[in-house]
Amino acid sequence: LQFRLLTNSVDSSARSYALVTNQNSFGDFIIRQSSDNTADPLLGYSRIVISPNGNIGLGGHSTDTSTLTGSIMVINSTNGNVGIGTTNPGAKLEVNGDIRLSTGTPTDTMTIFGVTDTLRINSNRYLTFDADTNSDSTDEFIRFTRNNAAAESMRIDVNGNVGIGTASPASTLEVAGSGITLGGVPRTTWPSGS
Repeated sequence: LQFRLLTNSVDSSARSYALVTNQNSFGDFIIRQSSDNTADPLLGYSRIVISPNGNIGLGGHSTDTSTLTGSIMVINSTNGNVGIGTTNPGAKLEVNGDIRLSTGTPTDTMTIFGVTDTLRINSNRYLTFDADTNSDSTDEFIRFTRNNAAAESMRIDVNGNVGIGTASPASTLEVAGSGITLGGVPRTTWPSGS
């Protein structure tokens, strides 16, 4: 079954729509959108898709007629999982790509970069979880950086060593700089026996 809503507008931003059922298999329902004001919507983008088992795909940007192919967001009707950037979410929320939480201002933003294993808080403070890039378990670390990741403040390396002011701590705790304060007392050296 096909039902078309065609525009007669000469404006190039106008769109026509088609409601289609049983296109790929019995029981599916698709809303397709034309690519411009003159194109056939049946050949356009699958903007909303409901598969026979009730899964819902939204925001499709593909002309592929496969039910959920090209959907930007998918809701799985069986387990309630929601996928953004993936058509087969394996958790309640699975996002394939970066995630940003924001109040609308650059200084109140938290971004999780999926590709680089990085969590950025505000506009220029980073927390990086570095993956094992060479598969030998020697280069994993957690680091805190500032100034758009140009300056490193602290690092926890693969051995659990903590470095403050250094990216290569050689002991459990290594502080590079002008010393530390313990109990309100500035120290530049460790007391004997401490």
